[in-house]
Amino acid sequence: MKKILNNLEEINNYRIILILIPALYFIFPVFYYYFAGITDPMPLIHRLIGASMFLIVFLISFFSNQVQLKIEKITMVVVYLAILQLVYLNYISNYQLDLALSLIVVIAVANLFFSKNKLKLYLNLPLALLVAATLSLIESPDVSIIGYFFTYILVAGLTYFISYFKTKGEKKFNKLIDNMPAAFARHKIILDEKDNPIDYIFLEVNKAFEEMTGLNEADIIGKRATEVLENLSHQDWIEKYGDVAQTQTDKNFEEYSKPLSRWYAVNAFSQKKGYFTTLFYDITEHKSKELEIKKQKEKLDLIIEGTEVGIWEYNIQTGETNYNEKWAGMFGYTLEELKPTTIKTWDSLVHPEDAKKSEKVFQKHLNGELDFYSCEKRVKHKDGHWVWVLGQGKLISRTDDGRPLKVLGINIDISKQKENERTIKELNKIAIEFQKLNSEDAICKKTIEAAREILDFDLCGIALVKDNEFIIKATSGDLDIKSLPLDHGKLGKAYKNNKSYLNKDINIDPDARPVKSTYKSGIAIPIENIGVFQAASNEKAAFNQQDLELAEILVSHTRAALETLYYQKELEYKSFHDSLTGLYNRRFFEEEMNRLDTERNLPVSIIIADLNGLKLINDSYGHDKGDEALIKTADILNEVLRDEDIISRHGGDEFAVLLPETDTKTAADIMRRIKDKVREFNQREKIPISFALGAATKEEINQDINETLKTADDNMYQNKLSERKSSKSNIVQALLNTLSTKSDETKEHATRMTKLALKFAEKLNLNSSEVNRLSLLATMHDIGKATISEDILTKPGSLNQKEWEIIKQHSEKGYKITSSIAELSIIAEDILFHHERWDGDGYPQGLSKKAIPYLSRIITIIDAYDVMTNKRSYSDPISKEEALAEIENCAGTQFDPELAEKFIEMMR
Repeated sequence: MKKILNNLEEINNYRIILILIPALYFIFPVFYYYFAGITDPMPLIHRLIGASMFLIVFLISFFSNQVQLKIEKITMVVVYLAILQLVYLNYISNYQLDLALSLIVVIAVANLFFSKNKLKLYLNLPLALLVAATLSLIESPDVSIIGYFFTYILVAGLTYFISYFKTKGEKKFNKLIDNMPAAFARHKIILDEKDNPIDYIFLEVNKAFEEMTGLNEADIIGKRATEVLENLSHQDWIEKYGDVAQTQTDKNFEEYSKPLSRWYAVNAFSQKKGYFTTLFYDITEHKSKELEIKKQKEKLDLIIEGTEVGIWEYNIQTGETNYNEKWAGMFGYTLEELKPTTIKTWDSLVHPEDAKKSEKVFQKHLNGELDFYSCEKRVKHKDGHWVWVLGQGKLISRTDDGRPLKVLGINIDISKQKENERTIKELNKIAIEFQKLNSEDAICKKTIEAAREILDFDLCGIALVKDNEFIIKATSGDLDIKSLPLDHGKLGKAYKNNKSYLNKDINIDPDARPVKSTYKSGIAIPIENIGVFQAASNEKAAFNQQDLELAEILVSHTRAALETLYYQKELEYKSFHDSLTGLYNRRFFEEEMNRLDTERNLPVSIIIADLNGLKLINDSYGHDKGDEALIKTADILNEVLRDEDIISRHGGDEFAVLLPETDTKTAADIMRRIKDKVREFNQREKIPISFALGAATKEEINQDINETLKTADDNMYQNKLSERKSSKSNIVQALLNTLSTKSDETKEHATRMTKLALKFAEKLNLNSSEVNRLSLLATMHDIGKATISEDILTKPGSLNQKEWEIIKQHSEKGYKITSSIAELSIIAEDILFHHERWDGDGYPQGLSKKAIPYLSRIITIIDAYDVMTNKRSYSDPISKEEALAEIENCAGTQFDPELAEKFIEMMR
């Protein structure tokens, strides 16, 4: 800001350039007359008078501010006078009158040069050309006349530009002052007869000054401070400002203004003796906070007095330090032993390696890079060992010139914390070592070893949960007990609640049941969902909260290691096992087949077992039952085969068994036992299963074992072709039995339907093939209902919408079942469409009229008649005539009208 003010002041110094102009006005003619031989002194005297006018004005401007402020106007007046003198010289020298008049125009030109109006400035150019043209008409004009013309033009132009740049600088300065956030004010100091400051006058203020003080510029400019501010302290303000104005020194200070009831941070400086400028900020809020901090510090001192915290205060400028007794006691001293204390006292105690780090952090705080000072360091104890200390502090005051003054701080003994950090680092190393272990036993033993480093115990152990009991996996000493119940004391409680327990006195805790009565204290930490870590001591209160927390960190590493181990085993298991049956998968089977393909294992036999009718089971009973059939197959194979045999699920419904050191006869015997187990199974289960089995044996080492596998598969396929019909028939019969058990679809119903179908076939003159199909359709038309819940099939009353949608699916399911069996596929479409209606409102496809298969239209009428005339769970029977009347009413809508008419004729 001072630099800007100084630059603005220097603008007036350009006026010295104009002093050279009148000097030339005098000097140039002297040389001219000398060389021209002119001896008349009068022209020189006149020129000297003109030059003196310029010189006097500019000399005065160095001593008068008022002349400085109006320098341009005064210069213009001088130019007028000088040109009038020139006109006079022309007249007395008998020059032409028109030349004198032309020079009068020059006055107007010079005058226009002082105008800020650009239009007038541009008009000066043609006027100047006009004067120049007039001069050119004079025959043999005096050279000095032309020189005068250009001299005056130059004077006027320079004066204009000085005025322009000065005005521009003032505008820029005023804009900067108005927009600056700091309050700005310029003053003139008032002195008494002894040159002592007694008051000051307001000369200029900015907007921030008005906002910050509440004073209005119009009300204070030109007035004394004592007029504006009542009760102004002479000592606080006027003396300081007087010193600044008289000595032209800078001052920075904070002061309270009683008239304004505000605190201000002030920067006062002077560019000229007797005047001063102030820049200041309102710091009232900051001061209020500072006072509040002081109060809080006093409260904090009272609080800290009751703690183990050491307090220190450091005067940065003097090096003096103040400590409390607890600060000294932290290092084994009394405060008296360390007095007198300075910063050197502290430096002598701090470890050299930490002193540099501490000083670096401290300087960053003083420089404002850190909000507070915080550093850990080692301090030498009186007995010689090192105490780890956390030092924290904050700069609380500065000098008047802004330098850091005082820092207040505390020291906290963190030796125990550092020891814990060291322990945690060791535990992290142990965690890395855990990753190298590949068994539960190794991990548990490593945990016990690590526990010795952080706990002082008499017994330590880890128990993992297996088959709903605790299995002791590792202990620090001999222990006869190998297992414990899940509800055993704190062990069981920690596992159940997944919560750690610290028992300082086991004897008063009813939940604590130690292995030996000699143990007095202990800790129990759950290994989440895996087991429990436990440690016990013969001493009371042998463990504290910190011990528990460190042990929990160790146990967390144990848990992570065990979980990783289990996950790896699970991945390994999944990579070689079938997820549904638990058997080995094809990948493992092939690897083992190649591994066991050695002469030592000969002969090697392979059995391929294929579950018959899996698709039919899936279509009939759903995929859950199909999965169940696969699991039952795996169970049967596991029950029959030996431990050394390798059983795998080789494909969707195919199983492969690898039998090392097994000849053809033994393999055949195993297949026989498998079939026996299947028969036993089918006798007690509702859904029968059957296998197609095939075997082959590699007896010579030069045989390709892959060819043995292929031969076994081919043999299985041949057997499957011969057994397929039988297996599917068994499933169909099971379905019919299931349907009979679930609903009203009894054998009697099937018998009645068959009799009516044969009778109606005769009425319709059907051929023998159609008669056979219709008879089979009468028996199987509702086989799809075997897959529907018994609750829906036997529900009394009407079905809801969801239940009805399920019922409507039975024709499609019946279609899937029968289409998968060659012997039944001839009636598959008849079953699919036997609930279509003549008018197209049936299901599943909404066929109408003769688009519905012929046999489907026939069986629909027969089924409807039998249902109406026999009792069902949801309706009572009606008479024969009522049933026929209903069929007659529905002819042409539900039933084929021709078939309905013939059925009624037949029945009457």
